[in-house]
Amino acid sequence: MFCKEIFLGKLLGEIIESSGTTNSVTGIILDRLSLSGDLKFSTLLNFESLQNLSLSGNHFTGRLVPTLGSISSLQHVDLSDNQFSGPIPGRIAELWNLKCINLSRNGFEDGFPVGLPVPFRNSQQLRVLDLHSNKFRGNVREVLSELINLDYWDLSDNEFHGELGGLSVENVSGLANTVRFIKLQQK
Repeated sequence: MFCKEIFLGKLLGEIIESSGTTNSVTGIILDRLSLSGDLKFSTLLNFESLQNLSLSGNHFTGRLVPTLGSISSLQHVDLSDNQFSGPIPGRIAELWNLKCINLSRNGFEDGFPVGLPVPFRNSQQLRVLDLHSNKFRGNVREVLSELINLDYWDLSDNEFHGELGGLSVENVSGLANTVRFIKLQQK
């Protein structure tokens, strides 16, 4: 019998080793295991049925690579509380089945993630976007005007600027109908 979720303790050597049985794996959960190093996302490409990727609370470093956007089955991604840095690649917006993405408490930087939020504007799947405690910057009004399908968004503790005035009636109405939680505060 194949395991549908992989729960692994502290590992020596490779985090994930493709063994030919990857089609049955739907989740990889490696939270809070003190794992460290530059994560090789390309090893995840063999997991064609992967829906849940959770690596939160470790010490992974490096940048997200565009190939992460190739795992089209992903629905939940939690890479929070690591040491990832750099921009978020635009190809992450190709994850059309994505329902929840948590990239909080890392060192991501640059303007609002390339490819976000525009490709997600029409996505009916994405409900949770948590990017708090990074170094994103940009005009908060432009960001909010695009993110109208979400239930929960936390963009706090970044370097956004601007005022909320001037949002269109359609965007404010859309927000009121869908959003349950918005957090924009700065420290």
